[in-house]
Amino acid sequence: MEKTTYRWLALDVLRGLSIFGMVFSALVPSGALPGWMDHVQKAPFDTALPGISWVDWVFPIFIFCMGVAIPLAGWKKSENKKTFFSGLFVRFLLLWVFSYLAVLLNPSGLKGHLDLVLFDVHVRAYDVQALILLGFFAMFAFYWRSKPGFNKRWIRVAGGCAILGLIALFHWGYGASLTLHKRSIILLLLAFLYLFGSLIWYATRHHLWGRWAIFLGIVGVSFLSKETGFDNWLYARHSLSWVFNMEQIYFLILLIPATWVGDYISGRLGWKGQKTMLTETPPVGHLFYILLGLLIAFLCFGLYLRWNEWIMIGVSLSVLLLCLLIARNSSRNLYPLIALAAGLLIVGLLMDPYEEGIRKVPATFSYCFSMGGICIVLLLFFHYLCRQLPGSFFVRTFSGAGANPLMSYVAFGSFILPVLKLTFLVGLYQAAYPPGEPWIGVLRAFIIVLFTMYLVSILSRKGIFWRA
Repeated sequence: MEKTTYRWLALDVLRGLSIFGMVFSALVPSGALPGWMDHVQKAPFDTALPGISWVDWVFPIFIFCMGVAIPLAGWKKSENKKTFFSGLFVRFLLLWVFSYLAVLLNPSGLKGHLDLVLFDVHVRAYDVQALILLGFFAMFAFYWRSKPGFNKRWIRVAGGCAILGLIALFHWGYGASLTLHKRSIILLLLAFLYLFGSLIWYATRHHLWGRWAIFLGIVGVSFLSKETGFDNWLYARHSLSWVFNMEQIYFLILLIPATWVGDYISGRLGWKGQKTMLTETPPVGHLFYILLGLLIAFLCFGLYLRWNEWIMIGVSLSVLLLCLLIARNSSRNLYPLIALAAGLLIVGLLMDPYEEGIRKVPATFSYCFSMGGICIVLLLFFHYLCRQLPGSFFVRTFSGAGANPLMSYVAFGSFILPVLKLTFLVGLYQAAYPPGEPWIGVLRAFIIVLFTMYLVSILSRKGIFWRA
């Protein structure tokens, strides 16, 4: 590892868990489980219903991980301005394209021309499943990086040609629609957040107060947008909203503090030249991290069940102050992170009643601020788990999946499920969810998604990655 780069295992684990949560929550039986197993503001979005469940945590966790990773990867590239900006815009473009490929190469509802039955297992649109699997391998070729410096242009060109051919075949051969709105909204949002967050980080990498000034400016713009209804006006303009909407600004409230965390844990605080490498911090003791874990559980229950905000604030602040006292003698490097977590969390909880409840849809200030504080606590807690369980199945699986996020995100829908259908093993998958047994369906989803993450982690350990 070069001196100017840094990778933190806990960050990969947390990112891997967030992707697991995204895929898992989409597979659990819908409508047959308690409300805490789904989004609180779910389709058709009841935006008047306040609160967030654990499902509403997974997306902001990924945004936070992206923000932390920006300076970890950016410091080395920032030494050459041309290299930094060329790499930034190429990666943004590839992420933007990926938001379309994830949908266009895995179209839903196509009738297909070939239905097959084997051992009483009926696979409809068998030919479509084969093409979806081919689409996965085309994306594999287009985004594949096996080791640093690996850049076989002919492989990427071949993958790109195969992708274009498959999209054309789906459109003209199977009637799949092809519009600018045919993309993954989540991936498109992440692409723009990466672009805006990286530009802000680069401009302020030596100027901490400049970054916080931009942060406050974004809060102000977001407030005006909400108060004037500009965000709703823009979202209703489909000619504009396909590429830009105010959520790309709102979630910077979460991402910008995350870039500071990335600078801090890597020891590259350019504005002071300090060395803060968190992994070199002396152990604090189990109680410190047990308290963080209990705080996470408390917030998860409290934000869903809508406990009194003053109870939430009092307990959260008390736990974090106690953590500061515990770290006082051995790990003062933790002070800034705990202080930032407390500040974001308390501001978020204070804004809850002003906005008539925390919500993911539309994203409230309370949601963005609170999740920023929660994510810092989660990162510290998983830092502890990685130290306690080095080399464990949990750490190896989720760190490997988290280090390979593009592949992890589409592997189930574009690889595992088509393989199950093409081999007729989908019959076993369907039988694993007996009618009227939703919790068995949850267990099935958990096992199959964990298996998917494990397969991706194997490729990661072999140095095979998808990279934008």
